Amino acid sequence: MTDSKSITFEAVQLDNRSEYVVRATWPDGHEQQITGFTDDSEARAWIVNDSRGWLDWMAHRPQPRD
Repeated sequence: MTDSKSITFEAVQLDNRSEYVVRATWPDGHEQQITGFTDDSEARAWIVNDSRGWLDWMAHRPQPRD
């Protein structure tokens, strides 16, 4: 399982758009965007309230086969 302390989350407004995303940065530098937030406070609330569940889901989701 991934150590949640080694992953950083940041609320980011997309350039020239009103949409916000949460950027998750993994220990290896890989970045993922979690989309669908209308403002900064909504994105920050997701980080506080929902990021742990997201990390748990990421750790247990089916992996694609090569």
